[in-house]
Amino acid sequence: MATYETLQKIVDLIMQTYKQTIMALPIEQRPDNMKTVWSYTDAALHYAAFCAFGRQIFHFNSEIVEQFRKTDIDEVMIDNLRFPYEVFYMSFGKQSDLTVSNS
Repeated sequence: MATYETLQKIVDLIMQTYKQTIMALPIEQRPDNMKTVWSYTDAALHYAAFCAFGRQIFHFNSEIVEQFRKTDIDEVMIDNLRFPYEVFYMSFGKQSDLTVSNS
């Protein structure tokens, strides 16, 4: 099982590699902020946790997705949800009318 220490080692390795790479660049060529490295670190941690907890994937067919989209969840509290695994991936297929914000 993944532990906090294992995941922290991943973050440390990413940050150490980033710092070494950045320090080799002239100051004027260095990035203005850490946004990119944090997005890569975040993705690496999510993937590491996904792998460590068994790579569980749930793919929902279009009929179930359509029913999900018609379901009112406004009154559902996050604390009331119980998930089958600590870390898992859910695939809803392509949703052409939905977008993910870049902000």
